[in-house]
Amino acid sequence: KADQAIGDLFGNNTLQGLIESKIPPPSQQPPGFSKDDFVQATVTELIPHIRNFNPEVNNSLSGWINSQLSNKIGNVLKKVKQVLKMFLKQM
Repeated sequence: KADQAIGDLFGNNTLQGLIESKIPPPSQQPPGFSKDDFVQATVTELIPHIRNFNPEVNNSLSGWINSQLSNKIGNVLKKVKQVLKMFLKQM
């Protein structure tokens, strides 16, 4: 069921639209920021969380996702900054 829900959310662009609405302003984006990569990386971060959704305990998948969306976005931005820092160090 979780994979079907993920497919539905991604297939109808609901998840993509939600993530895109949280894209940081250009002044807070790391160099080389890619909207598509940001969305995909955030979806990847969210998938395990969505798979843990239990409708018998929580009746709102939307609330379940939104409760962790900022954390997952933060994880993505941290990883991008770490990779950028490593890349710049090698130059």
